Amino acid sequence: MSYRMSLFAMLTLVLVPSVPDRSRADESSRPSSSMEMRESQQRKDLASSEESDTASRNLEQESSASSQTSMSDFFDDAHRQQLYREGRLTYKRATLWTLALPGLGNFYAKQYLIGGIAASMMGFAALLVSYGLATQQSGFIWSGLGTAGSAYLGGMISSYFGVRAYNRRLRSRLRLSSNAPGLEPPRTRGISLTVFQF
Repeated sequence: MSYRMSLFAMLTLVLVPSVPDRSRADESSRPSSSMEMRESQQRKDLASSEESDTASRNLEQESSASSQTSMSDFFDDAHRQQLYREGRLTYKRATLWTLALPGLGNFYAKQYLIGGIAASMMGFAALLVSYGLATQQSGFIWSGLGTAGSAYLGGMISSYFGVRAYNRRLRSRLRLSSNAPGLEPPRTRGISLTVFQF
């Protein structure tokens, strides 16, 4: 019996200290395996992200190339000339608006400040004429008529140059030369009777 007890005690002394060593070895091997798994997962994620990036770049290049070709086909010379003909201003309409009321032709030609000045002059002329008629003073009547005439003449001339400048800006935005077929010829400097041509 004592022999068995001593044998059991010896076995426990020999085997029990080896158990923590095995657990420590297992614990030391576990982090290395988990680190390897993480590294492999990171490699997979990196490879998938690179594949998605290359695919997106290819799609962007294809879309940009197709858009460039479609834009070049859509905005060719003929189409830009059509856009210019549809969006340009005409001297006829500017003159008609000015004849209706000074300042309206300037508003049509995008000259809002000059249009406001011409309309104010016309209102002031109406006040002078009405005051001259009420007081029977011909001086105020003639002053009002002169102010109205200057408003009409100034509105016609300024709206002419406003239409000309707007059409020039439109041609430059559409990258059209003034000598392109189907467009109006370039105007010479100075005031001519083309204002009144319809």
